[in-house]
Amino acid sequence: MRHAHQLLLGITLGALILGPVPGRAITITDTYIGDTTGGGSGDVYGPPDEYDVISMEANRSGDALEVIIKSNFFSDWSDGYNPYDPGDLFVSTNGWHPDGDSATGYLTDNHLTGEEWEFAIDLGDLTSLPSSGTALVYATNQGTIANGAERTLQEASFQPSNGVDGLAAGNWTINSDLLTITLPTAFASNGLGWDFDTLAFHWTMTCGNDVIEGQTSPVPEPASMLLFGAGLIGLAGLRRR
Repeated sequence: MRHAHQLLLGITLGALILGPVPGRAITITDTYIGDTTGGGSGDVYGPPDEYDVISMEANRSGDALEVIIKSNFFSDWSDGYNPYDPGDLFVSTNGWHPDGDSATGYLTDNHLTGEEWEFAIDLGDLTSLPSSGTALVYATNQGTIANGAERTLQEASFQPSNGVDGLAAGNWTINSDLLTITLPTAFASNGLGWDFDTLAFHWTMTCGNDVIEGQTSPVPEPASMLLFGAGLIGLAGLRRR
């Protein structure tokens, strides 16, 4: 039994030293209101069945980042009903620093008072209503940012400057009420080299009727937690002996 306990302890210490397996997942629910200087009020400006943003899910698998935004806007847009385009995704790599607080839905936050987004994931020109395309990552100083039509101080879309190359490439798809953006080399040293634990995201459609923002946070991996638990059991057994 002593050798078994020592083995469990060694496995646990090894897991803690090596760190968790590179895989993370976080879901951000839409409790964010954002700037309302364009006449918006409350969470959704306009009919919720057309513009409501429900959630944003960020996943890491190895070096790949996947962001899934759920909104009624996408199903209306893909059906040709909505005249506005989906916006681009804005990214911060040093956390999320909005103005205001969660109790008021960050009502006073906007691009003048809150988080300065360092990157934009540009989905391209979507006027032809495609269901998939290329996603290109740019630093926001490589182009210009357009604000939402309703929430006039919320970043909605990004236009890269002429002749500027993207920093990394991925793809996007729209299926029913889901927009999925995938970047295969977001965390690779020869790609973007981002740290999942310090990312934050911002998205709104180009009309700016609803906004979602939030950040990722460290979550212990299930495998690591199992190893840690096994190690604690082993330590308890050693102490009894």
